[in-house]
Amino acid sequence: MQPVLTSTADIYSFGIIMYEFISGLPPYHNISHDINLAMKICQGLRPSCLDANPLNRPLVREIEANEINDKLQTNVPSTNLSYETHSEAIYTSRLLNFNNLLNLVL
Repeated sequence: MQPVLTSTADIYSFGIIMYEFISGLPPYHNISHDINLAMKICQGLRPSCLDANPLNRPLVREIEANEINDKLQTNVPSTNLSYETHSEAIYTSRLLNFNNLLNLVL
């Protein structure tokens, strides 16, 4: 049996990929990728597949296309693939050192 955290991490990754695939937009494309975004994500700015608590993420068997489509029609913006990315939205690997992030959020 696979550990819970591995499968829930997979759900998180799947959620990011599917959000971009369905909406045509990279995650958080229109805002700066900085400590403010990190704080907003910690405070709940994310779809359920990306829940901070891995145990709250849906199980693979719970993800059904019809249910996802119904939810996404109201929660995910549609695009014609013509959009402007925020100048501080960075999609390359880098170290984000937010040592006091939890203190700022709480």
